[in-house]
Order: sequence, then structure tokens, then C-alpha cells
Amino acid sequence: ILIVPLAYCMMLPTARFNSQTFAQRALQDSEGAAAPGFAAPESGEEEAGEGAAEISLTRLNAEAASLAGQEVEAVCQAMSDAKLPAGLMVCYRFRITCCAADAQPVFIFVTKPKGAAPVNDSWVRARGRLSVYEHHGYAIPLITTDAVVSEKEPAVPFLF
Repeated sequence: ILIVPLAYCMMLPTARFNSQTFAQRALQDSEGAAAPGFAAPESGEEEAGEGAAEISLTRLNAEAASLAGQEVEAVCQAMSDAKLPAGLMVCYRFRITCCAADAQPVFIFVTKPKGAAPVNDSWVRARGRLSVYEHHGYAIPLITTDAVVSEKEPAVPFLF
């Protein structure tokens, strides 16, 4: 029994989730809209300082109201979908509590950049002013930005 967690840890560096996994694992309301489903942020997460500082998506969700109006930065996977409000895309990562089987998407909205939107599942860095967007009765953090830049996938792409 003690060997099973080790087997999962060995597979974790190569395991990947994408927008299809997002659609399957996201909590949804009766109309099919993705609903935020996340735990409280871990203690000791980096505080937002002067200027934009990268903040975890978990913290952006949990503290959106208090961070509203600040410059923030998030690294995540991009996803555009026809079901989303016009001009917005989803910026997501997966939060793992125990193992990949319990991975749940944590997401925010980001304004689509002018020109072509990033390819679904590509890693991006979104930087801009944070606000709260009401969508289907949910308050979802929104980063308003003019551009998102491609980003290399983090060494550990999951939130814990």
C-alpha cells in the first residue's frame, strides 16, 4: 500500500491535463456554465506587492474582491470556447490534493488579446488589472489585459 503513492509521484512529471479534461472535471451549473470549485488558499502564499506579482489562481479566486483593482499576473493554460462570454477566455490550472484522480480545475477569466487568441491548452502569462466578473450567478476573477504572452510550461504545472 505504501508503494502506490510513490508510483503516482513517478508519473506526475509526465501527466498532463488539457481543455478536454477541464470540460469533464469542472463543476457545472444546470445551464452547463463552469462554476468555480476550489479550496481556500494555502497559508504562506506570496502576497501581492507593488506592481504585478504572480499570484496563484487559487488565491485569485479566494481573494478576488480584496485584490480587485490591483495589477496581477498569472501563469496558466488558455482555453477559448463558444460558451464563454464574448471577448473572454479561460485561464486555468489543475489543483491536486492527493493524486491526479482528484485533480480539479481552478480558473479565472482573461480578456482575449487583440488579434489571434492563444491556442487552447497553451501556457500563457496574463498580466493586467483584476476585477470581478458576474457570470451565471458566480463571481469569477477577471484579468483585463491587452496582451498575453506565451510561457514555458512550469516545472510543476499543478497547484497543490
